[in-house]
Parts: sequence; C-alpha cells; structure tokens
Amino acid sequence: MALREGRFIIDAQGLAQLSMRKVAKRMGYAVGTLYLIFSDLDDLLVQINTQTLAELNAALASAAAAEPDPVRCIQTQARVYLDFAVRHTRRWSAIFEHPIDASAGLPADFVDHIALRYRLLEDALGRLCRDHSEQDAARAARALGAGVHGVCMLGLSDGLGLAQVESLAQVVDALVDAFVAGFSAQLEAPEVRSPRCLG
Repeated sequence: MALREGRFIIDAQGLAQLSMRKVAKRMGYAVGTLYLIFSDLDDLLVQINTQTLAELNAALASAAAAEPDPVRCIQTQARVYLDFAVRHTRRWSAIFEHPIDASAGLPADFVDHIALRYRLLEDALGRLCRDHSEQDAARAARALGAGVHGVCMLGLSDGLGLAQVESLAQVVDALVDAFVAGFSAQLEAPEVRSPRCLG
C-alpha cells in the first residue's frame, strides 16, 4: 500500500513532493508506522523505483520478444523506452533524479532491473553482427541505451527545443539508425573486411 501511495504522489505531484509523512497520511497511518517497514525515504524510493523499472522492463522484454529481426528489435526497444518515459515522466525521472546512498548496497532486484535493460539491447546487437565480441556488444548496448536515455531526458525537458513528441521520436529513430549502421560497419575498418552481420 505504501508503494502504491508513493507512486501516486510522484505521478501526481512529482518527486519533490514525496515524503514519508505524505505517504502515511494517504494511508491513514501514523508516520512512525512507515519506519517499521522502510528505514528511510531513500529505502521507500528505491522500492518504488524498482517497481517502475520492473514495469519498464516488462514492456521492453515484450517488445523484444515480438521482433525477431535484430534491427527492428533495437528500434522497437528505443521507441518503447521513449513511450514509457512520455507516459510516466515523473516516475521515470524519479529513478535518476534523487541521489541514493549506495554505500550499504542497493537491493538485488533494483540492480538486476538496471542490468536487464542493457541485456535486451546487448542480445539484439549480438544477433545483428555476430563477428563482434560479447564485450563489444555489451559496451555498445550501454552506449546506445545511454544515448536514447539522454535524448529522452533532453526532449522531455525541452532541452532539445522539441515541442512535439513525434519530433522526439524522430530524433530517437535517427540516433538508433546511425548507431546500428556504425556498429555494423566497425568491423570493416581498417582492413576493409566484410562483417558477417545478420548471418
């Protein structure tokens, strides 16, 4: 119940308005009761963010499974990521906005969900060009994932000067298309070899 009410506050008012006291009030509980469940606000937020990541990854995994062609799979994952960020902007932003003290270690579920997003891209990149090493595909997945995320962050804050979601989708498409073309072509230089891509 606390996670549900926390998600509601973030969706409706933004991360800055989230507090243990507000969550407790919406539940009809004394604020002290929440501290029997969560160690602090960071703990509550990490668990909310874990649920958000699970929701995002479920959408990405479903999209990836539906696209056997690796190029289409990568393109679709990028579009799904953008769509999720647009539809759930405040909860999506909350994953990255609030600094979390990771010195005590983040929950395994949270770490696993962060990693899954990149594994889905890594798998598609590996199928796209099989001559690349697993390390190459892993590095490329993180670079592409960070690029798509950056476009979403800048676009949704109008940092790119884009007022229309369709324009933002076009920027994401252009980024993915250029990245895929570059990743496939890397093996040709400097010896001008022909990679066994899509083979």
